[in-house]
Amino acid sequence: MRSGGQWKRSRRLRFSGDHVTLKDLQKRCLKRKQEEERLRKVSEGKESEKPRGGEKNLEVRKYRAKP
Repeated sequence: MRSGGQWKRSRRLRFSGDHVTLKDLQKRCLKRKQEEERLRKVSEGKESEKPRGGEKNLEVRKYRAKP
């Protein structure tokens, strides 16, 4: 059960047309952490600089509206 504030906030977001949920924020945070980790490894020379397969269309997916 959500607290009232969270519920209101999510409703407001949903009706403003800006679909950002807590889960999305957590996912974004996780992505950023992974990316920083990878960049650190790259700078230490442990990993190659080329992006992995799934990262190609991240930019597109970021701005697509949720159904």
